[in-house]
Amino acid sequence: TSPLGLTLAYMLADDMEIAVRHEDFDDAFDTTRLTAGVNYYAIAPNSVVWQLNYSDSSSDFEEFETELIQIGLLASF
Repeated sequence: TSPLGLTLAYMLADDMEIAVRHEDFDDAFDTTRLTAGVNYYAIAPNSVVWQLNYSDSSSDFEEFETELIQIGLLASF
């Protein structure tokens, strides 16, 4: 297979980013995923980042179809 992903992101302010990602898994079941998210950079530049994401997967194979809401915290020091 030759999977493909495309991400578009935009900084709303110095500490807030929105993004959308489309993924095509190029499999026999025509599986794709669309994800939209918001990142909040609590400590600049990106030592602490809060994330909120929504993903919707679609496929010809019913078990691969899902919806997911994720909340995340990334910390690096």
